[in-house]
Amino acid sequence: DSIPAVVDSAIKRGLAKVPTDRYATAAEFATALTARETPVEAEATSIVVLPFENLSPDPDNAYFSDGLTEELIADLSKVRALRVISRTSAMTLKGTDKDVKTIGRELDVGYVVEGSVRKVGNGLRITVQLIDAATDTHVWAEKYAGKLEDVFGIQETVSCSVVGALRLKLTPEEKQGLAARPIENVQAYDCYLRARHDTESFTEEGFNRALEHLHNGLAIVGENALIYSGIGYTLFHYANIGAGQEEHIDGAEEHARRALALDPDSAEAHLVLGLVYSWFRGDQRQGLHHLKRSLVARPDDPHALYWLAIVHYVVGRPDAARALVDRLRLLDPVSPLSRWLPAAVDLGAGRFDSAADFAWHELPLLPHFVFFHAAALTYAQRFDDARNLIVESVSSSWNDLFAQLSRFLEAAIEQDPRRTEQALTEETARTCSREVWSYYVASFFALAKQEQVALEWLAIAVDRGFINYPLLGEHDPFLAKLRGQTRFDALMERVKYEWEHFEI
Repeated sequence: DSIPAVVDSAIKRGLAKVPTDRYATAAEFATALTARETPVEAEATSIVVLPFENLSPDPDNAYFSDGLTEELIADLSKVRALRVISRTSAMTLKGTDKDVKTIGRELDVGYVVEGSVRKVGNGLRITVQLIDAATDTHVWAEKYAGKLEDVFGIQETVSCSVVGALRLKLTPEEKQGLAARPIENVQAYDCYLRARHDTESFTEEGFNRALEHLHNGLAIVGENALIYSGIGYTLFHYANIGAGQEEHIDGAEEHARRALALDPDSAEAHLVLGLVYSWFRGDQRQGLHHLKRSLVARPDDPHALYWLAIVHYVVGRPDAARALVDRLRLLDPVSPLSRWLPAAVDLGAGRFDSAADFAWHELPLLPHFVFFHAAALTYAQRFDDARNLIVESVSSSWNDLFAQLSRFLEAAIEQDPRRTEQALTEETARTCSREVWSYYVASFFALAKQEQVALEWLAIAVDRGFINYPLLGEHDPFLAKLRGQTRFDALMERVKYEWEHFEI
């Protein structure tokens, strides 16, 4: 097998980080994987770290308690004998009134970590307890007091104590991983935590604050791979929501490469490069390479799993996507994005009825979920349901990319050429022309019976790396009228060749 094939096997089996560029052959790489790591299976010791309660007088210090929660999750995820619920699912339980037994049952975990943080000035008081979820009994508990500069030591102590209480043995490599700190300076680390908190807003205002914090961190600590990666990730999302175009895409790539110059195995930097290549550069091979490198370095990262699944959808590999989704849902069971992915895989595989019947009502009423629900209904040819969903759900205050695409889809369903063209605003068209969402623009123009415009957008989608040949050449009902046309058939010859020769 090639090294990429071995990497893919490792991903499916849940094997952990071994840098692929250190091995000359696939056989050496496979030997290193099996020698160093243990598969994470469903029956592994399982645990969730609940969001630490902020007991600080200043409620704005919630970013710090959230950050400590996330760092503890990241540390425990380095222990291969543990299955750790990801931060995205864990943070949905912030402020929950569910009891420990219910949480354990719903997340299918054996243990729960909970705690609190009190930060006053430079002083810290942290309490942590480990609870058996089945019996709601305390296995271990401890209190810590110190200064802000002690936080790294406290994190390491807590992680090692939890592992010890679970009677797990750390390998030398895992001990080294728990002791490693990608940002040694406490003030710079504080800036990073603030930035990560603001990035989660997924708004332009939040991204602005995040970048300010990250640059403040660089001013304190100098060049740093994690901070550079954070800047790259934030700039990617500027472009992803349509708030920025070429300058943000170039900036995301530049900062990711700066991070890799400092740390060639940076999971965060490879994630950013994977997103830039697959989403904006139209190079799915390079995108897949970097996303896999990210996942090899950090195999339980939900972001890498999520985006890898999306790339597999784009290149027409639904079975491989489904394997990634299964693993993601094991680690990130209650995150809306994780729960949505099965419907996305069904859409990419042409199983439109299944996608339309997905439990959409269980997801938040947000623009991207409304759009994909409406798209699923449309492809299942339940046009009235799709139109009604858009009219009833897309608020006039929503103005992001997916809200605009929903309005465009509504116009396409009406098959009014003038209204369809007007609904695709200049800004939305510019954003979609850089992304694989250009496929949906092509398909919906075909629905609106604007065949030549649809063909133009389809060519853009293919240039962006959308080579899901079964979807384009067979399943999409709105492209049916284009099949047999010279321009479409020539484009499909190219797509089929690239799809058949694309190595997952």
